[in-house]
Amino acid sequence: MSMKIGIIAPLSRGYNYFGIPIHNGAVLALQEAIDAGDDITFVSKDDAGRPDRTRDCIEELDEAGVVAILGPVESHRLSEEKAQRRQELERLVEEWAKLWEQEEPAVSR
Repeated sequence: MSMKIGIIAPLSRGYNYFGIPIHNGAVLALQEAIDAGDDITFVSKDDAGRPDRTRDCIEELDEAGVVAILGPVESHRLSEEKAQRRQELERLVEEWAKLWEQEEPAVSR
């Protein structure tokens, strides 16, 4: 029975330093199964460490007919938390700027 296995890892951009070794390890393990007589093909997808790209990769692998996916390997929750912290910081800066415009700045010597 032939099986397609998908691999999602950041193979480019800022996270490739850990995505490439993980990808290569998965390929090596799958190659060992192939060498042992299993009928496996693998399809690799580069998500570049981007959550939006990961979703696209999953859809592409589903369309390719894979039965299992190895990955993704990074936590997109951290990306979402970083975006939320940035929005909060921008909101605080805007509030500070409004206060600064309303009041006369204190002069210190």
